[in-house]
Amino acid sequence: MKITERMWDVLSHKRLMALALCCTTLFTNSIGVCAANKYVNMTLTYDYTQHKYSAEEVFVAINGNKLTGLKMPPIVLNNFTLVPAREVFEAMGATVEWKKDLEQVYVKYNDKLVVIPIGSTKAYVNGQATTMQTAAKIINNKTMIPLRFVSTSLGMQVSWDKKTRIADIDTGNISSGDIVETTEVTTTTVASTTTTEQTTTTETTTEITTVESTTETTTEQTTVADVNNISAITFSKGSSYKDIITIEGDYNPDVSKTFSSDNKTLTLSVNNAKLVTDKGDIGEGAYVSSGYYYQNNGNVVTISLNLKDSNTVVDVRQLGSNKTTVTVTYASSNSTDSNNNSSSSDDNSNISGNCGYDTENARFYFKNNGSINIKNIIEADNYNDLNYKLTLNGDYTSIFSNTTYPVNSNYINNINVSTTASSTVITFSEKKIMTVLISESNGYVYIKPVLPKERYSKIIVLDAGHGGNDPGASGNGLIEKNLTLGMLNKARALFDSDGTIKCYATRTTDTYPSFNDRTNLGNEVGDAFISIHINAAANTSAAGTETYSLYANDQGNGLTSYGLASEILKNLLDQLGTKDRKVKSENWIVLRQSKIPASLIEIGFITNSGDAAIMGSDAGQQKVAHAIFDSVKNLFNQYPPVR
Repeated sequence: MKITERMWDVLSHKRLMALALCCTTLFTNSIGVCAANKYVNMTLTYDYTQHKYSAEEVFVAINGNKLTGLKMPPIVLNNFTLVPAREVFEAMGATVEWKKDLEQVYVKYNDKLVVIPIGSTKAYVNGQATTMQTAAKIINNKTMIPLRFVSTSLGMQVSWDKKTRIADIDTGNISSGDIVETTEVTTTTVASTTTTEQTTTTETTTEITTVESTTETTTEQTTVADVNNISAITFSKGSSYKDIITIEGDYNPDVSKTFSSDNKTLTLSVNNAKLVTDKGDIGEGAYVSSGYYYQNNGNVVTISLNLKDSNTVVDVRQLGSNKTTVTVTYASSNSTDSNNNSSSSDDNSNISGNCGYDTENARFYFKNNGSINIKNIIEADNYNDLNYKLTLNGDYTSIFSNTTYPVNSNYINNINVSTTASSTVITFSEKKIMTVLISESNGYVYIKPVLPKERYSKIIVLDAGHGGNDPGASGNGLIEKNLTLGMLNKARALFDSDGTIKCYATRTTDTYPSFNDRTNLGNEVGDAFISIHINAAANTSAAGTETYSLYANDQGNGLTSYGLASEILKNLLDQLGTKDRKVKSENWIVLRQSKIPASLIEIGFITNSGDAAIMGSDAGQQKVAHAIFDSVKNLFNQYPPVR
């Protein structure tokens, strides 16, 4: 029993002595009661393995109120308490979201967001990468996450009472200095039995028995000298252009690759490495049908991948100081910079006549009579209208005729050729946003439709907030939709002039794309997404610049939404000299729906005369454009997008 300061104030000395005597008696009795603790005996299924679990019962309380009726009880693994994410953290007022495609848990409380990948010790707090001391797992079909790490990251304090075995979460605001990382020491026995398939469990049955408590123990992980401890192996599932395996360790993992004789099985060997996490499976992607990873004999971690097609290429790239990515894609999907087109095959066996469509190689072709310089072909990427036009100025009626070629491929519906004595226009009607690779060999010009990320090595998507019938905020004679569009178009011009980063825009005129249209464009083609907005307030003295991020959305190169928002804020402040209103986290729909690093930026307050003067001037908008351009270029150089 704890005597509070208030009790000291109200109790007389005589009553206090009596109370102290009573407490001594109760404390002595409580020790006797705790000598026999309740144990939980159950089977845990995770990582495709069944584990016999036997441990002292653990409880969770929120502000002193113990949670009851949990279908999956809290458990202790590696001396850390794991709890069911939704039941526990929603009970304390947090928002919990499960991202199935990413296999990540998002827990949001006030202005704090914690992103926890399953099976990894890596986590993100407001977009900043950090390391947990134990990994989250899916256990008996429940998402189990580290209680103390998540709670303290959300600004709460966790106290552990080893007598009552209650982890009590105080949701009141605390300073970071009050947070102490402490293990919940317990006596735990876990025995594993390998199974061939994942067991589906809808209810968890626990057996509780009473046994004599044994001595409390802790475990320590021993790091073998010079051996790389592999903390996480994650898989980016299924896009139309790549599959990515990310391997994280103490330092950059050394990965070698071997193909089977039929090129249908890829074996990755992580040399001089120890797997810290359990073995696991790899799901289906665009080019990978299935796979698994495990600790092989000695200091080798093996990753085995079954490939859907033998015509694949594998790129191994070390990122930062502790991460290696392995990208699997088709052999034809070689990335190039924005103005460099790669050569097509010299195989002319499938072509005939002056022009046509080569179905086998998925390319349009036409004969070059020697008068066509492919560098003079004018490209017009009308991606918002789903068409791509190539214009050849001059009279080429001897080669072309007015024809529509039905194609019905994955990318295009048809190809229309319109020719006159002054020009020829070749129009690709798109099913999805595409671009082309133009090459020439053996007297023919080849135009191959490809996805943007097969041509461009770096892609930014810019969004001008509001537009059309939605004017946004207004003040000091200015309208938000006009300001954001002006800033976007100036930034787009910088990217186009530079030529090393492809820039797509959700709108380039006074139109209104839906929220889905905006984020769909970013998710489909982009490596990062920036939405430009202008702030407003009833108080005209409110001023300054702020940026927002939500989910980390790391695509395997280390760039996060928080990193993007931080870099943009720094450059905006340097360019504009406005008040620093910091990087914030908010559940804006364009951030919530983005799957790539994304930031919403509030340039300044349209209702503040000082901010408005900057944003309303051509010079001010040009400074915003330079801040965006410099930020993206710096980040893409530091974190090259993975292809």
